[in-house]
Amino acid sequence: MASWYDKDFSHRASILVDNHGGSNPCDVEVVIPIDFPEFWDVVDSSGNDVYVTLPDGFNLATFKLASWDYAANTGTIHIDNAVASSTAAGLAFYVYWGKANAASAQTAFQVSSAKTGYIETGLPGSGSAPVIACRPEEIGATNPRTQIAKASTEDVYIWWDLSRVLARRRVPYNNRKSLEGVDNVRYQVQAGGQAQASMSDNTSIRKIGNAIRTTIKGGASGSNYVAILTVVTTTGRVLDFRCTIRVGDVTEPQ
Repeated sequence: MASWYDKDFSHRASILVDNHGGSNPCDVEVVIPIDFPEFWDVVDSSGNDVYVTLPDGFNLATFKLASWDYAANTGTIHIDNAVASSTAAGLAFYVYWGKANAASAQTAFQVSSAKTGYIETGLPGSGSAPVIACRPEEIGATNPRTQIAKASTEDVYIWWDLSRVLARRRVPYNNRKSLEGVDNVRYQVQAGGQAQASMSDNTSIRKIGNAIRTTIKGGASGSNYVAILTVVTTTGRVLDFRCTIRVGDVTEPQ
């Protein structure tokens, strides 16, 4: 069950790990963004209050700060031997910080063939990126309710907002009502039931809170496609969301 690790931690951020075609278990390397004042303006200079948890937000991962320079706002997190829920998906973790006088929870180890994890600092929906409020389709629907238009040469970010479909607690735990979170995500674009690998970029999947970012690339002008996001939650539920992608190039008037 997803929850907040400790109410004395004031902040946390999502980590999404690219494990497409990956391994199980896997080691992970995450570079903390230098342009992340929410982190660097709050975290203790020692880094002792940096904690990393599994997708449930509660159980600690085996982790360490492989590099740390507080003055330069640079740091790298390593996660050791994480059991991968899928070897063809983006895997979720959390990093916490902002607890006064926290004792370090780091462990000594060496990573091997580490997968890359990302902390996203962008704002969901900014830069004209559409946001899909995920919810079940209407009974009897044969087409996704959401449609997105793009040009054939355009790369478009799509944010999928899962806030309405993840379970919450009746009463808070550690001052938070989160109950269910994201364990892993899979994403593809299809046409006629066939995957269009060139139209998606799985290395660019990102997560902020309950929002997932995916990318739509290319496509043939005048053709329609379907983007599919499959989410496995921390309670084991499998959720499937879709939107229609209409590709059309605007030309000069006749």
